[in-house]
Amino acid sequence: MQQKWMVLGLLCLLSISAQAQHSVTVSPLTGTGNVNIPLWTMTDHDLSVPLSINYAATGIKVEQPSGFVGLGWSLVGPG
Repeated sequence: MQQKWMVLGLLCLLSISAQAQHSVTVSPLTGTGNVNIPLWTMTDHDLSVPLSINYAATGIKVEQPSGFVGLGWSLVGPG
């Protein structure tokens, strides 16, 4: 019985990992990855305002200041 739970847990982890890798977009021009994590969406009648954080895997430069949400990350919203 314990072996069945271990196999089920392993399959769940593999599924989560595959979904996470599928959500990373890669630029065909530069080959760099771009991760977008949606945080919150405010909806009011016909208006939808999304808020997310974005990471561009273009590299970190020496003495590059970190942003509001971390080094290499940016906050994406309306405006």
